[in-house]
Amino acid sequence: MSKTTNPYEFLVRWDSMTGQIKGCHVKTVTTHIDDETNEVIAVKESEAMPVAWAQDNGFPLDQVLQAIHVDALATAAAEQAHKAAMEKDMEAERNTLNADKATLSAEIEQLKVTASQQSSEIEQSKAAALLRADEMETLKATVIQRDSEIEAANASIAELKLAPA
Repeated sequence: MSKTTNPYEFLVRWDSMTGQIKGCHVKTVTTHIDDETNEVIAVKESEAMPVAWAQDNGFPLDQVLQAIHVDALATAAAEQAHKAAMEKDMEAERNTLNADKATLSAEIEQLKVTASQQSSEIEQSKAAALLRADEMETLKATVIQRDSEIEAANASIAELKLAPA
């Protein structure tokens, strides 16, 4: 069995809105032939390939275009491929930035929750400290009152000791 690959198609597409050349491609066709019977077994059309590929692989574009046109189409195709790659990179970067933004937003929300909890704990600690301060003041007043009572009792004892029996 043998196979041959030949040029099949050269297509130029214009932008319907601007009238500018939008792109172009080439296709080949591969034919498989039974060597004994010389029958065609299969014919397969290739995928569309860029003009730059055609120029590098002997596709006879020079039969329909001047060399300068072939070079211009190849350059345009290369620029479109570069633009597409850059757009893909930009989309990937945009997706990464959006993911980072979502992560940071989630972290900010978590920090807000933590700050709110800590603020609540601080308020509770303040309330407990004020309550303890009030208890200390009450205790201090009680101690002062007891000290006064003890002094009064000591004074009474001293008077009783001094008094004639």
